[in-house]
Amino acid sequence: MSNGDFALAKATEHFKAQLQDKEESIEVSEWGVTVHFRPMNGKQRDAISKHITEGNITEACVESILVRARDENGKLMFKPIHRRELMTRVDPDVVLTIATAMHTFDTLMEDEEEIPTKKS
Repeated sequence: MSNGDFALAKATEHFKAQLQDKEESIEVSEWGVTVHFRPMNGKQRDAISKHITEGNITEACVESILVRARDENGKLMFKPIHRRELMTRVDPDVVLTIATAMHTFDTLMEDEEEIPTKKS
């Protein structure tokens, strides 16, 4: 096993442990459900961040719910086909409340602060 393979195995093992250890939930009384969620992976973070960069906060919230909201068994609650309905037929304040509880914006803002900027 090469050093890179060893390091990657350790890195994925570390992240898997984080996913299991850091599951959280929010009771959404308006919907009568509990939404469970785990930390974001890189792909999820990029998808959500893209919407924020473009100024589409509600889309970022919906994206966060689509890719992270899980039921009590750990299965995703929503499918991509639900995007339009979540965007147009669901109370945006509830969507924002869920995304905020998921620490969506806190995590993305922390990332921005850690990114070194090029000095001129």
